[in-house]
Amino acid sequence: MNPMALLTAMIKTLIAALLVLAALALPGQAASFSMKRGLNLDQWTTWPGEDKWGDRRAILPYPEWRKFLNDDDLKALKSAGFDFLRMPVDPSPFLSGETLALRDGLYASVLDSVRMINDAGLKVIVDMHLIPSGSSRKIGMGEVMDDRKVLDAYVEVVRNMARTLADEDPRQVAFEPMNEPVVDCETDGTGLWPERQQKLFAAARSSATKLTLVLTGACYSNAASLAKIDPKAIPDDNIIWTFHSYEPFLLTQSGRDLGRRFHPLCDRPALSAQRRPARPAGCCARYDPRKDQGRGAMAAAERPTCLSRRAGGQHRHG
Repeated sequence: MNPMALLTAMIKTLIAALLVLAALALPGQAASFSMKRGLNLDQWTTWPGEDKWGDRRAILPYPEWRKFLNDDDLKALKSAGFDFLRMPVDPSPFLSGETLALRDGLYASVLDSVRMINDAGLKVIVDMHLIPSGSSRKIGMGEVMDDRKVLDAYVEVVRNMARTLADEDPRQVAFEPMNEPVVDCETDGTGLWPERQQKLFAAARSSATKLTLVLTGACYSNAASLAKIDPKAIPDDNIIWTFHSYEPFLLTQSGRDLGRRFHPLCDRPALSAQRRPARPAGCCARYDPRKDQGRGAMAAAERPTCLSRRAGGQHRHG
């Protein structure tokens, strides 16, 4: 064989080998994780403040539900017909200087919690669940979204959490890099979030090549914002796209004391102008997601809601 032919053969062999390696490294062509009927676990139960997060007895095991639920409790959920649990993990302790000495233990405890759920016969979505900051914590959703350095630190937490979960069975474990991002609520939903989700996706996928990732739209993960996300911008088929809906709010929040009441003429499915009854004067106001984070995905549609008089008174890519 002449030198040019030999060189050509070597190049072809090298290219073929690289293509095989690339195929092995890429995620699968469909979501490896599936689910049918599930529940959310508690994020916290006693809600210790950040000043307590350095105390091993206060912060571990993590998440805190481990102190109150045992194997039999989880198996009872399986027996009741549930097949998966969504496990909210508060990322703020991973961003706090109070937990530096316990950081490795926190990641390890999350992994233990995942395996405890799997051992009970249930699948699990590990949900990175930021909440607002306040008197009990310095860093929350607002700081992550408003401060580039804090966002970069959060991306690293996502990377490390994905690495922690990377070797788990992808049929049993999925990873959600951020719950209900509070951003782009006053735009068309395509301002800041797509680029930030790209960063979170890249961090998670670089560490966990096989796990299904759960991605979402902006502004509390509402459906209208998700519809504005171009899925082709995420070059990966091992994705579950999610949106959150709380409508009808009167039903989904039944039993919760939110300090407000809802009038049946306001809190109802949209009717045509001809059929819609007049709204009671003085009781309806538009929902402001910046003032009422508890109402979640209602932010998107800004459906009119009725405040109690005593209180003063929410597709492009298919």
